Amino acid sequence: MPKRSQIDRRRVARSFAILVATMALGACNIYACRYKTRFVATSGAASSPTVGAITVESMNFRDYSENEPIPRSLTWHIEAAGLAAPVTSISLRDERDTSLVVANIPVTGSNGTLAASALDLGTAAERDRVFNLLTGNNGVVLVYSGPPGTPPLRVHLSVTVKEAWHRPNCD
Repeated sequence: MPKRSQIDRRRVARSFAILVATMALGACNIYACRYKTRFVATSGAASSPTVGAITVESMNFRDYSENEPIPRSLTWHIEAAGLAAPVTSISLRDERDTSLVVANIPVTGSNGTLAASALDLGTAAERDRVFNLLTGNNGVVLVYSGPPGTPPLRVHLSVTVKEAWHRPNCD
């Protein structure tokens, strides 16, 4: 039969091992390691005498791996100053073919905050299209203002942050 001092040493060693394992697990958020995410942030600005000054403070998209309950949303914040006429419509388009609308952006204000909202992208094809559009520097926001026939103001979007698929807090 082991002596009391041997039993106490084993208990101390076992307790120390459990403590070290607990501390190691606490350093990594296990949930964060479970899913993958990707992200792109863009911004841009343009002005014209027929429209005014438009600044896309942010046009961002964050995507998550399949089966995650988190919405995959395209978000935006667009500012306006010195508008020559009320803005009638705003849309995100592909600069290579502006006849195709990627997303209609509701106008929610006038001078100051012109639009700030989000659009959930439900399918993987929609999410891939938007991510590739924005990360490829092909995103353009068209702002229509004034009487019919007035050319839209084109705001080219430039990438400010790009994160490929990764596991947050684990990669």
